[in-house]
Amino acid sequence: MKIQDLIKNIHKGSKHLGTFSLHELFQFASSRNYNGIAVAKENGREYYLAFLAGEAEGPPENMRDNVK
Repeated sequence: MKIQDLIKNIHKGSKHLGTFSLHELFQFASSRNYNGIAVAKENGREYYLAFLAGEAEGPPENMRDNVK
């Protein structure tokens, strides 16, 4: 199984917490110490950003509004 397939399976079974701008997402995750994966879709592509204890664990390059 590819990592993208694994992330998609995790995302399918996860609770949707909202739609955020990137700035709002960082504030939301850090204020609640969340562990999770943010998903952004743009122009037919998907971008993922992991949060551990409210801290981003990957570069948020190319991520814009509508982060889910």
